[in-house]
Amino acid sequence: MKLGMALGNFSWPVPASELGATICRLARQADEAGFDSLWVMDHFFQIRVTGNPPESPMPEAYATLGVLAGQTKRIRLGTLVTSVAYRHPGVLVKTVTTLDVLSAGRMYFGVGAGAPFNVPPAGPGTAFEAEGLGIPFPPLTDRFEMLEELLVVAHQMWRGDDSLYAGKHYQLADPGGRRRRAKDAAAGRAVRGCLPPARPARHRLRARPAAQAGRAPHALRGGRTGLRGDREDRRHRLRPRR
Repeated sequence: MKLGMALGNFSWPVPASELGATICRLARQADEAGFDSLWVMDHFFQIRVTGNPPESPMPEAYATLGVLAGQTKRIRLGTLVTSVAYRHPGVLVKTVTTLDVLSAGRMYFGVGAGAPFNVPPAGPGTAFEAEGLGIPFPPLTDRFEMLEELLVVAHQMWRGDDSLYAGKHYQLADPGGRRRRAKDAAAGRAVRGCLPPARPARHRLRARPAAQAGRAPHALRGGRTGLRGDREDRRHRLRPRR
């Protein structure tokens, strides 16, 4: 049996300045005690099931996990769970993958459809975080479709597949950014292709100082160009050929 610990209530009798230290201390204790996993809720307002008001302390989930990853050594980390409506799939997968890499492979990918019902609008003063923060929260049937697309996008990105993803709810033109990098590289080659060929340019660089020294061009070596920062810095090192 594996035991995990979930942090869902942060209404402790400590000032806000000590909230981070308290969370970190609990995480280290769970890590040292042998707990298998540590979870945080992915909510922006406190939820009613805790019995606390919406304005109660509720740290953002992935920022909290990033801190806890640096405070622990072996315990696995995750959200319990992220609503598909709260984050775009590309950003979410990038966030979780980054935390997984930086924590040496200790992240869980916890996702779900969100509230198991259609939330009616409440207007100003709402306790519902999505409406309160202006986050679109589609009907439940749409959120299940979005969840399915999120999982497809996640597996595609983890495979390193940068091909276009065109779903009903999400469109990712270049999930891994490699097609853009390839395009930039091709543009760079095209720019370099407009420069004079390397051999004649090298010969001209060598010929000018050779003429000044009263020698034939083949008697001198030199001609090196480099880029430093945004300026082109040309340095010519010349020496007699032995």
